[in-house]
Parts: sequence; C-alpha cells; structure tokens
Amino acid sequence: MAKNEINEQRMERYAQRLRIEEKSRMTIEKYLRDVRQFAYWLNRQEITKERVIDYKQELLRRGYALRSVNSMLASVNHFLRFMNLSECRVRFCKVQREIYQPAGRELTKEEYLRLLRAAKNDRRLWLLLQTICATGIRRH
Repeated sequence: MAKNEINEQRMERYAQRLRIEEKSRMTIEKYLRDVRQFAYWLNRQEITKERVIDYKQELLRRGYALRSVNSMLASVNHFLRFMNLSECRVRFCKVQREIYQPAGRELTKEEYLRLLRAAKNDRRLWLLLQTICATGIRRH
C-alpha cells in the first residue's frame, strides 16, 4: 500500500469531516464520488503533485467542460487538504467569460424595427426599447 493511498478507511474519515463541516448530503456525495474517481484513476499509486496535475490533464483530454473539471478539482483539493497534502493541490482551469455573444443571438435590424413599430402607441415603451437596444443587451 502506498503511503498516501486512498482507501475506504480514509474515505470514511473524510466523510465524517464533511459532516462535521456541515456540508449538505448532496455535496458530501459529490465530493466522495469525485475523490473515488480520482482514487480509481490513481490506481493505488502514491499521491504526488505531478500525479494530480496528470489527473487534471486526463480530465481535460476526456473532454470534460472546464467548469466540471474545476468542480472535480475542488473536491480533490479539499480531500488533499484533509490528508495534509496541501502541497499536492492544483490550480483550477481558467474559464474565460464570453463578453460578446455569437451574432445569431443579436437582434437584427428588422427585429428591432418591428419592436419599435409594435410599441408606436406607447411612447414610454418605445423609448425603453430604444434605450435597451442601444446598450447592446442580447436576447436569450
């Protein structure tokens, strides 16, 4: 057995810690599921920073969304802190926010003019539509 191997005894102690931290039942299940997946991938090897980085890269190679990878890494990092292996924790993937939406989500000029025509009898609505459209707010 590797020095820092993840086994059921450690998992049970970790589950107890999560309950003491007053995590919700669903959060506890998710953390345990994520750590077990990491343990399965680790295949009884000792936990090292390099192996955790390799695991992160494997999740990305498998095509997991960045937010999902970060969620799994949060569980693993929390477990590593519990195991006093903080030096093995890894950084999250950078998730760049999209400032601009694809062109297909913008109002066309025709749609904009149709909205204004529909609001022609309500001056306040007509002005409101012009204001909103001038800000560049996108439709959903």
